[in-house]
Amino acid sequence: RVGDGEKVVLVGENGSGKSTLLKIVAGLLTPDSGDVSYPKGTTIGYLPQEAVIETDRTLLEDLLFVFEDLVAAQKEMEELEHLMAETDPDSREFEKISHRYDHLQHEMIRRGGYSLESEIGKVTAGLGFTATDLDRPCRLFSGGWQMRILLARLLLQKPDIMLLDEPTNHLDLESILWLEDWIRSSPCDLMMVSHERAFMDNLATRTFELHLGTVSFYKGNYSAYLSQREERYEQMRRARENQQQQINQIQRFIDKNRADNSRAAQVQSRIRILEAMEILPLPPSYKSIHFAFPQPDRGNKDVITLVNCDKAYGDKPVLAPFDLTVYRGERVALVGLNGAGKSTLMRILAGTEKPSHGKRIVGPQTVIESFSQYQHDELNPSKTVLDSLYEKMPLDQSANARNILGAFLFSGDDVFKPVSVLSGGEKTRLRLARMLFSRANCLLMDEPTNHLDVASRGTLEQALTRYEGTLVFVSHDHVFMDRLAQKVIEIHEGSLRHYPGNF
Repeated sequence: RVGDGEKVVLVGENGSGKSTLLKIVAGLLTPDSGDVSYPKGTTIGYLPQEAVIETDRTLLEDLLFVFEDLVAAQKEMEELEHLMAETDPDSREFEKISHRYDHLQHEMIRRGGYSLESEIGKVTAGLGFTATDLDRPCRLFSGGWQMRILLARLLLQKPDIMLLDEPTNHLDLESILWLEDWIRSSPCDLMMVSHERAFMDNLATRTFELHLGTVSFYKGNYSAYLSQREERYEQMRRARENQQQQINQIQRFIDKNRADNSRAAQVQSRIRILEAMEILPLPPSYKSIHFAFPQPDRGNKDVITLVNCDKAYGDKPVLAPFDLTVYRGERVALVGLNGAGKSTLMRILAGTEKPSHGKRIVGPQTVIESFSQYQHDELNPSKTVLDSLYEKMPLDQSANARNILGAFLFSGDDVFKPVSVLSGGEKTRLRLARMLFSRANCLLMDEPTNHLDVASRGTLEQALTRYEGTLVFVSHDHVFMDRLAQKVIEIHEGSLRHYPGNF
């Protein structure tokens, strides 16, 4: 049961049934048995992980469509105003028109109909859209921005029950913080799937864990769930150990006295006890990737230097003239609003994009490996997982390919899957596996945690913490940034601001 403004987070491994459960609650899937019930008149809003918008409506028109009945009421009120101007104020007809007008006006006031565009402006700005975006057709937005449009629709609907499947996947850090505030102040009941640890900690009042077809319920947020789960598992381990000691003790008595006729009844009694005993389960085990980046050669003190660089696309400036030096061993996080230029700066550092002006200098012993946001930049969709790894592996290590892929949770026939059918999380794991052979002493990573579950993010975080090379990264995971960054560079209105320390 979920209700009374509760905020519930669903956690579990990939494939454990989180999205399935959300779809059942949303009414998109029918359970094989059992019932789903809501109070009469309950409204439900559902955000899927992926969707495509094909409409030619502009963003503003599309979001106004959420309030179709209120927009229709506004038009009817305008028509009634004209009618009242042309009708005798003392007539029955005028009274009838006036009564209808009053009813519509009351509904408009009650539901905020006079501030629709203002409300749309707040939501779209919070999700990172600009004023000019409001006039763009929805179908022209990229996939990530279309997901933001779906989220904007949902927030404007203000449903009684909100179901969110990975709502932060396509949001930058500032939009995530804004969404947190919006959800926290909303009276709606919430069920969501998320891999963002801080997002779950800041919002969840209960945590539902799905594992091997069962649901376990925990009070509190994600951190509280981890603590309670470990306590529960420790109790299960102790109970299992105590039972095993009891079984061993009984078995020793049976073995010792089996041939003693005078104790036959006692032996049979203990045999029946063992046969009737239900073996207590061990705590469930969870699969997670495990790897370490190879330690690199030391390299130069100045790894990458950008001198008097700027960047513009046509007549649109993105980065104002700046100087930047990345030093050996630094761990630098880039932050800023969506579209501020974080990915552009990463590409300039990587050398895959040239600045409009200025010079890029790379230390002579610097070896760079880049991880971009977009899988299609690096992975050939027609190749299998195994062949994709072979592309990066030295020949003398190819015998270890299956073991390496196993460490990234590609086991058995999974290694023969074509890249084109992999999920977002699987593609990210494969790209990380390919990075193990670069011997880079400078890693440039743009949103490396996207689509990774919490456990895999933790493993990546530990691997990067132990890595002794240089790291520049972009991430919208607060915890990931706090634990890794030693310096933060904020890009704001084209300028770079440097802050020592973490996020």
